[in-house]
Amino acid sequence: MVSAIPAHTPADDLLARTAARAHDVAGLPAIATTDWCDRAAAILAAIAPTFRGRAAVMVADLAAGGAIRRIEAIGVVYRRAGELGGSVTPDSAASASLQRLSGVGFDPLTADGLLVGHLGAIARVDAWADMPLARALGGSSMQPTIVASVPLAGAGNARHLVIALAAEAAAPALEAGVASVVKALMPLLAARARTAFGDESSPSSAISDREQVVLNQLILGKSVRQIAEELGRSPHTVHDHVKSLHRKLNASSRGELIARVLGYVSKATRIRDTHRNTAG
Repeated sequence: MVSAIPAHTPADDLLARTAARAHDVAGLPAIATTDWCDRAAAILAAIAPTFRGRAAVMVADLAAGGAIRRIEAIGVVYRRAGELGGSVTPDSAASASLQRLSGVGFDPLTADGLLVGHLGAIARVDAWADMPLARALGGSSMQPTIVASVPLAGAGNARHLVIALAAEAAAPALEAGVASVVKALMPLLAARARTAFGDESSPSSAISDREQVVLNQLILGKSVRQIAEELGRSPHTVHDHVKSLHRKLNASSRGELIARVLGYVSKATRIRDTHRNTAG
């Protein structure tokens, strides 16, 4: 006998939202662009339809106790919820505040990989709004902040992907299931971050906005001269951008460059080495 299909439940909504955001994560750039973390933060800000507040994403080298040794990339967005899903804009002021942090306020290195929860509970403090991370995202004007971290190269690794979600106090409260969605998305975000930023920290690997424009034209199969004419730049200038792209993406040919952009090959892998290994 065929069982009746149960009525739609809140759990179904969370599952649908998780699937939608997972699809968005798969669409993040496979290379380190200057706005990669902003794009990732915008995806997290869309987890709850009524979310109004800030979402932050950073790739950082952390020490014991959660001290920040270096921030490799960071992005913060502010989401204003509305009838059409709300608008999302980069928040440069909050991003600058986070750049000045000396620590995240909790110790991801003590966790066995993925860590997700409310900031106060993880840090074991009552005055969570006074913590530097919370203050950078709005402090007492925000609800308890959801944070998460995951190492980018195995448990115990110092290089982490760290996120924070801080809803405004006047906005509807984030339902308990939001933390579950974050927990499901973090491994996917970490995998995409590893593809984009590589296995090791590299301070000069981010693709600039101009390089991104040139790269898009290369993907379309255009020559350096055609790109120069399209952008109103000299071929020499465009050639310099192409050389920089090859260096940043560790590519020795246009085919290898495009393979990395599309996420088919990681930055740490050379295509010719792959061919040699598979041949013998």
